[in-house]
Amino acid sequence: MGGQAGNFSGFGSGPLGDNSRISLNLEDVVLHEQKIDTILENLRNDTNASLACEDWWDLTESSDLYSTISYKLIKDIQLRQLMVKTQKFETISVGIV
Repeated sequence: MGGQAGNFSGFGSGPLGDNSRISLNLEDVVLHEQKIDTILENLRNDTNASLACEDWWDLTESSDLYSTISYKLIKDIQLRQLMVKTQKFETISVGIV
């Protein structure tokens, strides 16, 4: 998506060890958040959220954003488990809508 200003690079724990390089496109993070906000807004206004859900599914299918955050950036085991659980709830929620 964007240029260097929209990227986050840092070090985290991952399969390559504690000093493996991690890079996230922050524009992708914002896009994911916007899709979820659109779904919630449609639900609050009693409008059809199915198109927004399809957009969310398309976006998450082609992205490794959640796995990068959960398994590479977060070092705390309890927080990592909570993130994975939250991601599962998000996926189920969008699937139900």
